[in-house]
Formats: sequence, structure tokens, C-alpha cells
Amino acid sequence: MEQLELTDRQRIEIIRKKATCPFIGSAVAGGDLPVFGSVERPLAKVEDVVRLGDSGGGDLGSHVLQLFAVGNHSRLPDPQGAFNGDTVDGFFSLDFPGSKGAHPGDSGILIENPLTFESGRLCMEAFERLRALADDAGMLGIAAVGRFIADNVRNDDRTRSDRGNALPTLGRILGDVADRLGERFHGRSFHHQDHVRFLEDFTSAISGDDLVRSAGEFGLLFALLANRPDAIHGKIKLSDVEAMMVRAELPEGWRDWPKRLRDWVESTGEIAFAAWRSAGDQVSHAP
Repeated sequence: MEQLELTDRQRIEIIRKKATCPFIGSAVAGGDLPVFGSVERPLAKVEDVVRLGDSGGGDLGSHVLQLFAVGNHSRLPDPQGAFNGDTVDGFFSLDFPGSKGAHPGDSGILIENPLTFESGRLCMEAFERLRALADDAGMLGIAAVGRFIADNVRNDDRTRSDRGNALPTLGRILGDVADRLGERFHGRSFHHQDHVRFLEDFTSAISGDDLVRSAGEFGLLFALLANRPDAIHGKIKLSDVEAMMVRAELPEGWRDWPKRLRDWVESTGEIAFAAWRSAGDQVSHAP
């Protein structure tokens, strides 16, 4: 399959309507992640996103990014926006809104309705809610992001989140995820259908709580930025988040520092617990 030669307008359309992950969208915008398929049904190679995530000597790509690319985005949408077709082996779909990877309680910054196909767009009002939680030094901490997620989940009555059921299992899930995924990924081909089914089943197993899913998404941002030279533990720069979300630009030098699975596990757990503390007993919606 040949790489697409995109016009500026086509690239912007894919970024804003479809590839609504801050990292993936920025990688597409900068040409770091080649696009295949068609403008209407864009695809990317799993091996390419793994390569980007493992840059700098880390393992975030071969673990977390592969997990979500294959586990959540191995289905293609039909003309009505139903994700019922298989992607080509070794590729994942760049149609994120309406896919298995989208969920209620989303931040609202890059997707208008996570359950609706091609509903991506930039909402500065939602981003300003996040900006308002940064400290005086322009940093977003774990507690601030947890509060942001709690508000999003609380205000969307379609969400599923039950602290009483999720808390006893979250620590165990995050505690052994590195070993389980590391063993499974070792030597596995991106084209192996059994591997694809395993990843789909795994993401289904951890996707029952929308607060946790949001924590995992923000945990990815923390993992991407945790080892930059001027990093502060437990905080990320609002300017880096704004660059990716608003301007679709990756931070300068992002390839040079390692991005690691363990940082995602740690950040996701801390953000989830912070969000539950902020939400209190006020989040428990759809069964």
C-alpha cells in the first residue's frame, strides 16, 4: 500500500475530524506518521506508531501505543459510520470518533460527540477549562487533571464509572500490565490475527470505566513528557499540551527523550485516583 500524498487541506481534515488523539494528530500533522488508505478512510502502520513511541530509547510505542492502536482501532467504518470492517493487516484506522477507542466523559476538546463518526473538531472553550487548572508556573499537575476528568465524567450522564467496583481492581490491573503485555508482545508480529484479537479483548477488559479510560489518555500525555530534560515529576507543561491539542505540534526535541510504559502505568493510576477523590460519590451513571 502506497503512502498518501496529502494536500494541506486534506491533512487538516484528517487531524481535526478523525485523528483526534493529541499525539497521533500532531504526528500526522508534522509528517512523522505517514498516512495510507484514503482521505475518507485513512490508515497508519502499527510499526510506525511503535517506532515513534519507542524513540529516545523507551518502550511506550511497543507496549501502550500498540495496545491502543490495534486493540481500539482495528475496525473500519462503513458509509454510515458503523465500525464493522477489518483494517488491512499491520495497519490501524485513523477514524477515532465513534470507534471503540472513543467514550463518554471525553474532555470535549478535540471531539464534539465521542459516539459519533467524524465528530472531531477543536473546542477552545473546553481547552480553556483545562488551562484554568494550570498553576502559576504554567504546569498541569496530577490533581488538576484528575479534577478536570471528574468534571467531564460527572457532567455526561452516558458515562460508566463506579469507584466502589473499580478501586479494588485498578491497582492490580496496572500492577501487572507491564509483565502481561511485555510477555505477549515479545516476538509478536503486527500481522498476527491472534495477536489482534488478544489486544482487542484486552482493551475491552480495561474499558468498562470511562473515568479510567480518560485517566489512561491523560496518562499517555504524562508518559510522553515525563522524561524531557526539564520535566518535573507529576507535572506537565500546559504549553506542551496546548501545542499538541490546539496547534497539532509535537514539543521540540520530543524524539530525544525516552517514553516508557512504566510512566504510563504510574501516571494513569495516580490520575485515576485523583479523579475519584475529586468526584467523591457523585459519579455513577449508566449501568
